[in-house]
Amino acid sequence: MKLPLICVITLAATCATACGGHDDTATPRRRAYQRIEAYAPEYTAVDSLPVRLLVNSSATVSRPRRDWVNVSYPRYNATIFISVTEADSGNIDDVIANRIERIALNAGDVRVDALDIDNGRFSSTLYDAPAAVAMPLQFVATDGKSLVVSASVFFDNADRITSLDSVAPAVEAIRRDLTTALDSLDYRLAND
Repeated sequence: MKLPLICVITLAATCATACGGHDDTATPRRRAYQRIEAYAPEYTAVDSLPVRLLVNSSATVSRPRRDWVNVSYPRYNATIFISVTEADSGNIDDVIANRIERIALNAGDVRVDALDIDNGRFSSTLYDAPAAVAMPLQFVATDGKSLVVSASVFFDNADRITSLDSVAPAVEAIRRDLTTALDSLDYRLAND
């Protein structure tokens, strides 16, 4: 007789413990952003340019024109639009001024930080404006004699980006790639 009484008491205690204080009210989870796995920092030179330009090996490269390169990052929904302009000593300053004006127009009224990179062959400035969601990164580089390389990073889904935090990992990964490209920017070698 003691066994059934112990079973009943144990069952009652288990039910009371399981049911007590539990709230079944549905509560939405906090909003979170999808984690983006960054492409590995592995690089390859773009073919058939007058400069040696390294881009991320995992990105997709297209050439809409001889002097343009589009570097697409599908995982980030972003593309780097790069142009290489051949100039001469008579108009190189005008080409640089035009590119800097375009960068200012793309950034709009947001704060822009500039990082100067000089590798001894090319002087570059990387413009960083994270609040300019559509185009947070841009650069202009020149050898000061005959070549101007410029670029803008464009997020294809900029109209759907509601927080800078949601694209910050992608911007950081692309910033790393651009810094590598500018650090290593060089004249095209004969065997490239």
